[in-house]
This record gives sequence, structure tokens and C-alpha cells, in this order.
Amino acid sequence: MQSLKEALFYEIYRFQELDFVIAPINFVLIGLCILIMFIAKRIAWRSLDALGNKTSRVRQKHETLYRLSKQIIYILTILLCVESFNINNDQVHFGTILNIPITGNYNGFQLYVYHILLAVAMVVFTRVILNLLKLYLHKAVEKREWIDEGKEFTIFQLLKYIIYVVMIIALVRSTGVKMDLLIVSSGALFVGVGLGLQFIFADYMSGIIILFDGTVKVGDVILLNNQVAKVELINIRTTKVTTREGETLIVPNSKLTSDTITNWTHTKKFTRFGIDVSTSYSSDTRQVESVLLEAAKKSRAISKTKKSVVFFRDFGDSGLLFTLYVWVDNSFDAEKTLSDIRHDIFALFAENNIEIPFPQRVVHMPKTKA
Repeated sequence: MQSLKEALFYEIYRFQELDFVIAPINFVLIGLCILIMFIAKRIAWRSLDALGNKTSRVRQKHETLYRLSKQIIYILTILLCVESFNINNDQVHFGTILNIPITGNYNGFQLYVYHILLAVAMVVFTRVILNLLKLYLHKAVEKREWIDEGKEFTIFQLLKYIIYVVMIIALVRSTGVKMDLLIVSSGALFVGVGLGLQFIFADYMSGIIILFDGTVKVGDVILLNNQVAKVELINIRTTKVTTREGETLIVPNSKLTSDTITNWTHTKKFTRFGIDVSTSYSSDTRQVESVLLEAAKKSRAISKTKKSVVFFRDFGDSGLLFTLYVWVDNSFDAEKTLSDIRHDIFALFAENNIEIPFPQRVVHMPKTKA
């Protein structure tokens, strides 16, 4: 037992000036702390996973809670790892370590170790604050129907950018750099970068415009380059959308502000779609209208408040032309809903002896003389 204790506290290296000793016990405790961290992360994930995936907001709350729990676990693990060095050291002079200069003295400015640690601490603190803010927003808008998922995301993104700007300013000021001197000295650089990267700057400005005016929000279904896509994430420079084919497109924000974009869900929850069908000339037009409306009522994805309607459009070459217009709840998956309605139309036409014509051609062959 004594030999094990001697092995654990064996002096691997000593920093004479700092009275700082590294021994195997430090690595054992650090490994134990990391193991506890992974176990705690696993427990946090499983406990939060019990929330389920009922709605998009529930999933976002679940993910935010997990990120916050993970960040707290990381902070506690780092603190335990630091405290582990006190076991085999009578006095650990971390203050001396923090005041070690990293750079030389340039006109009164000098970077120390504590500046780096302060920057890391401020970034971690900002991330924790943002996750707490996101949880508060989830709770605040949960029972407010006029604030949808897209507006909630926009509010959070704007607050996030404001907090980041304040954090960066505070971080720069903590190093002793004068902000007015920094702005003046970098003015020419900003002009040069602005001229060379004007398209990227336009994307950033477009991102701010999109977040403020709300013409495109997270969760909206848009028609982009003749592709139906759902908005998943709006960043300050780009927007991530997902197509019906499962492809992820990264779209520059300037494209969303300069081009004409069809937003199916901008002002309403339901979107109207049309299903074209033709019947033979022997069909009863009123019966066809009734059967089409009956097929629409069978679908659960069709709006019960907005009535479906049938238009007798025209007399075609091969049959009578009708269009059934329905209001679909989930615009992004409308193809599946329309396909199910077409199945019901075909079955109901067969039950009611309504014939769907197909083009026929009669070819007359000239008689040849024997």
C-alpha cells in the first residue's frame, strides 16, 4: 500500500520557481474527472431524451437543455481538474502563472496568460447565457400563438448577435486596447475589404434585413429555383434550406432579398393546390363534382375550415376537364397528400362508374384496287 502511494505521488517534474509539482496522481484524477464527465453527459442526454419529439419547439428545448447541461459539465470538469493539482502541492501559485507575459510590450500593450483564459471564460460564459436566454424565450412564447417558431428564432438570433458584439467589445477593452484608436487605424482596412468583398457584405446586410422584416422565417416553405424547400436555419450570411429530395442547400442571403421568392407559408398556414382530372363526355358533371369533394374530405391534411372547390374548366378533346382545389396543411409534404387524394379519386370513380378517358385515334386506311 505504501509503495502504491509512493508511486502515485512520485515527483515527475518540479517547477522550482512556481513551487509546482507534477505527479502520477494528477493524471489519475484528471482521467477520473473526464470519465465522470462522459458518464454525466450520457445521463443528461438520456434524461432529456425523455422529453420526446412531439413538436419542433419541444425538440429545440430538448437540444438547448442538453447543450446547457453539457457546458455546465465541462466547466465543472475543468474546475475539478485544476483542483486536482492541490493534492500533492502545498501551494500552487496560479497567480504567477496567469501573469506570465505572452508578447512583448508594444506601446504599453502586453498580452498575458490571463488574457487568454479570460477570453475563453467569456466565450463559455456567453454560450451559457445564450442557452439560458433560449430556454427563457421558449417559456415566454410557449402560450403566445402570435409568436410562431420563425419569429422566436428571429428574436433569438438578433439578441445573440447583440450579445456577441457586446462580448467582443468587452473582451477587447479588457486587454487594454483603446477602441477609438482601433477603429481609426482599421478604417482604411475596412474600406479596402468592403470594396473587395462587397458581395459578401451584401449577404451580411441581407441577413440583417431578413431577420428584421421577417419575410422569410425558419419553418417557411418557399419555392426557390423551381424547387420546393423548407427553411431550416437563417444565419447572418447564409440560409440553410432542405428540399423535398432531402438535399441541403446553402443559399446566400442576398439571393433571398434580390430575387422573387414564393413563400407558401408567409401569411397563412394552408396552401392551395389543384388536382386536374378528366372524365368521359357521358359523365354526369354534378356527380363528378360530388365525388371529387368526397375524395378531398377523406384526407386529414386538408383544411376543415377552408372549403375545397371543384371547377369545370373546359371541354377537352378526349373528355370533360375538371380541377379539384384543396387547402393543404403541410405544404412541404403536399405531394404525399395529393397522391393519396388521387388514389381515392380513382377508387371512387370506379365505384360510381365514372370513366377516365384516354386519347384514341382512328386510322383510316385507303382502299387499294385489286
